[in-house]
Amino acid sequence: MLPTYAIGIDVGATTTKIGLISAVSGAPSTLLDHQSIPSQLGGTDPAHFLAAVGRVIEDYLAAHPVAGIGVSLCSLINAEHSGALLSVNAPALNNLDIKRTLTERYGCPVLVGNDVAAHALGEYHFGAGQGVQRLLCL
Repeated sequence: MLPTYAIGIDVGATTTKIGLISAVSGAPSTLLDHQSIPSQLGGTDPAHFLAAVGRVIEDYLAAHPVAGIGVSLCSLINAEHSGALLSVNAPALNNLDIKRTLTERYGCPVLVGNDVAAHALGEYHFGAGQGVQRLLCL
């Protein structure tokens, strides 16, 4: 069975981590590569931040058929446009429609979510939360 590839982007307090993940049905996912950039890159100008993240995404897309991109933000998420309402960590992303921007640029599905919710989903499906009915992540 051929692997499925995905890109994960975690916009953290000081560092944004970008990783390429490979998954085969029924097997654990594998982190193939990861890179980091400063979350504050570009201040409030999204162009600098998106260019730095874009260079990594483009490298991954050139090497593998990527099924989608997932973005986690340390912020409340604007349900109307899948962007940060108020990100102190990456002010360039405030009120930017990250989902639409990345989908239009790279032509693959993009999911955007809060970082704690993304962490909880990861633990539930692949980590300490496997097999439990309820999981609380703080």
